[in-house]
Amino acid sequence: MSPPSAVGSHMRVRDVLELTVDPVVLVAEHGKLVGVVRRGRLVSVRSHVEVGTIVEPPVTVAADEPVDHILLLLDEQSGGPVGVVAADGRLIGMVGSREVAPAIRTSEERAS
Repeated sequence: MSPPSAVGSHMRVRDVLELTVDPVVLVAEHGKLVGVVRRGRLVSVRSHVEVGTIVEPPVTVAADEPVDHILLLLDEQSGGPVGVVAADGRLIGMVGSREVAPAIRTSEERAS
């Protein structure tokens, strides 16, 4: 897990496109994850649109989620990132393919 990186729902599409190259961008307000927006969606709307108007429901995991489940979610989310949330919905981190890859390699090495 890495520290959370999210944009505010009030941000304009043009600003978000300048800040990130991630395939999926986390959108948060007051420390809570409110949605995600895919890069394809960002490039398909006018640049002055607020991100909060085009978000999808967030995909989240708990900090103790099994790696297998996280891998399935990451596959569905084009590699992530997926928000890691506390029980109260507070965004505490994010996980993407880069964070999970070392765990997969370690697991594969143990199986060999």
